[in-house]
Amino acid sequence: DGSLPHPRHHQQLVGRFNPTAPDVPVRAEAGFARGRPVYFHTAPAGLPDRLRLGSMPDNPGELFHEVQNMTLGLLALPVGGWFAWRNWRARRANPRGAFLLAGAFAGLGLVGWLLAAHHVPNPADELSLFTGVLGRVLFDGLLLWLAYLALEPWVRRTSPARVIGWNRLLAGRWADPLVGREVLLGTLAGAGVVAVTVALRALPAWLGLPPDPRGVWDATFTEGAGGLVLTAHIGVMVAFRSFFLFVLLRLLCRREWPAAVVMLALWGVTSGLAHGGGSWGVTAAVGGVYAAARLLTVRTGLVSFLAFTLAEEVLIYLPVTTATSAWYAGTGGLGLAVVIGLAGYGGWAACREKRVRDGDRAGPSGGR
Repeated sequence: DGSLPHPRHHQQLVGRFNPTAPDVPVRAEAGFARGRPVYFHTAPAGLPDRLRLGSMPDNPGELFHEVQNMTLGLLALPVGGWFAWRNWRARRANPRGAFLLAGAFAGLGLVGWLLAAHHVPNPADELSLFTGVLGRVLFDGLLLWLAYLALEPWVRRTSPARVIGWNRLLAGRWADPLVGREVLLGTLAGAGVVAVTVALRALPAWLGLPPDPRGVWDATFTEGAGGLVLTAHIGVMVAFRSFFLFVLLRLLCRREWPAAVVMLALWGVTSGLAHGGGSWGVTAAVGGVYAAARLLTVRTGLVSFLAFTLAEEVLIYLPVTTATSAWYAGTGGLGLAVVIGLAGYGGWAACREKRVRDGDRAGPSGGR
């Protein structure tokens, strides 16, 4: 419920809550507003309070992502700007596609902030909040715009099949069967990877082993639809950043298989550390599943990789439960509905090709 305010009451309890690991102390924190729980956090007892952290506790996978993103961002301005300028001058760039992508990304960020932020009645403070978010959204949008102008012409020239669906989507051909197939494949792959990840992470408990005592679970469900929009906003950046990194490695290696090997290792390590839990076996299995699915979808096409990333981000970061009375059921149900709708749209568009062929065989009489 996006109308709920920031938690006004914060309670903390340290104890041994896990029957499979009774000797491991765990700290649980909860926030309440208007008599309802709106925030929950569990972590090892030795870490600082969540409300004093300012960010999530360090996770090796997330930390690596931050370093990688910072490095790519710093390189995108000088290097990407130079390549973008060259492509623009040579008339190889696709400025319409770059503007549409950057505009959609910025729009999602601003709408998500509008729905999810804790707004204040003071106009000056609210303006400060808005300008801070606007600056970050525009800066990230600029990096995305430069990367698109710099690398998309090279993809179009060397691997045109990967952007055919994307260019049809930009042209407004939403019902194109190729677009539908890529959306369907990417969405199903993203949902499948999340399902396998959840099953692997639950495997130690099913076998009677203790779960990772270092695991941190953090959830705030006051954003409502805003949280979903912000997840899509982040997913767009993650998808294009990874896609262009693969393209850049392909450009540097001059062949695809070395770039694929590097990206498999990179995706496997970062995804395994970020989502695999404490067991090295589970971490390796999760990393392998993520890496294989990402390589499959990135080789299929840009639309497929984007759909995969959006479905995976939504299902990983918005909790889904079969208990409809749970206090977070609405947020998770909204994300699940979006993923199901995305898969339904992909299936509908993909099946149009068969209907068109059947109609052509039927002739002008319509099959009578």
